Amino acid sequence: MLFDVRDLVDWAFDRVTRARRVYDADGRPTIYLPALTRYRGPAVTDQEGRVVLRDGQPAVEVHLDNHWLRRMGGDGPLDPKATFALLRLARRQMKALADYLAGPEVPPEYTVCFGRSLFGGLIARLGWHQAELPRGQSWVLGRYEDWLRRPRRPGAERGGAQGAGARRRATLVWVGRSELIELYGGRPEGGGAPARGE
Repeated sequence: MLFDVRDLVDWAFDRVTRARRVYDADGRPTIYLPALTRYRGPAVTDQEGRVVLRDGQPAVEVHLDNHWLRRMGGDGPLDPKATFALLRLARRQMKALADYLAGPEVPPEYTVCFGRSLFGGLIARLGWHQAELPRGQSWVLGRYEDWLRRPRRPGAERGGAQGAGARRRATLVWVGRSELIELYGGRPEGGGAPARGE
């Protein structure tokens, strides 16, 4: 099997951000890789105009596992079947993320979760909220995510799927920690396998 440089990029990114793998109650890995960090960017407000994220605020940045997404064929707009499969998987595994957030590994000052993704519209269907990113950042992240997630197969480097993906822009998604726990029934202590580094 040929070496894929994207595997090295993923590995380095996880080490730099200290992203941790979330496992479900049966010890199986999920697509979620949360990292305890500080939000960097313009202030984000909710529908009432209240600021929910400020530059420098402690927050949980949630990443999606690019290996899973590549296997699902995320090289452009997903077809209806793949979109439904991804939505079903993300919803089913969100309980494990809620368990992690409700547990002792996340300090109380981390009250908001956020991410930057091409799949903002899909993630919003899981109870998260969307916000615009600065135009340049949105475009760069969109192209970067397209490259990371494009399956390695003949023809994937060009053609309609890649062209359509190149026009997509990433958005910021966020949700309150307590809101996510309430939505998906995270436990106060125990009940699921804890997150751990890879």
